[in-house]
Amino acid sequence: MSPREVLGGSPNPSHALNICGLTSLEAKLAERIFELQNIKSALQNIKSALRGMNKIIRISSEESSTSGSNPEAPKLTVQERVKDLKAALADSEFEPEMVNIKAAIDACESGEVGYIKNYTPIWAGQVVDTAASYGEFFVARAERLDRYAKKFGPHWLWWESLLDVHPKDQL
Repeated sequence: MSPREVLGGSPNPSHALNICGLTSLEAKLAERIFELQNIKSALQNIKSALRGMNKIIRISSEESSTSGSNPEAPKLTVQERVKDLKAALADSEFEPEMVNIKAAIDACESGEVGYIKNYTPIWAGQVVDTAASYGEFFVARAERLDRYAKKFGPHWLWWESLLDVHPKDQL
């Protein structure tokens, strides 16, 4: 049984581990493995977001250096984001993260999340909210996570960053 299966999303991992009859040392080891899996997943999310932002900045810089605006740029930016999400999905090994990445891909391809100026949280495979800025998104993070868990059950958070950004804009 994997640490993730043992913990089962329990808010009290020690309690869940003790129920399974693990020794104290086994329980601590399982908790550390679970924490490392969460950290790895979060780092993959951050790397994916950074790849997307770098491409967006490059595309925006190219647009600003040309004499006319490219009407296809928003569509191309979203297509680039979908490529990045598919690469992140291929690298992911954490099922809740994979569910949310698939939802992000579907939302981008359907137009639900497109060339936008908002952050879009995804929880349990569903677009659940938007936030106008990074600060707004994270200021009430604990409240948001509690609200999502109450409405959709325990899961993992993924977010899509704004795509309509210019290099001169402050994030």
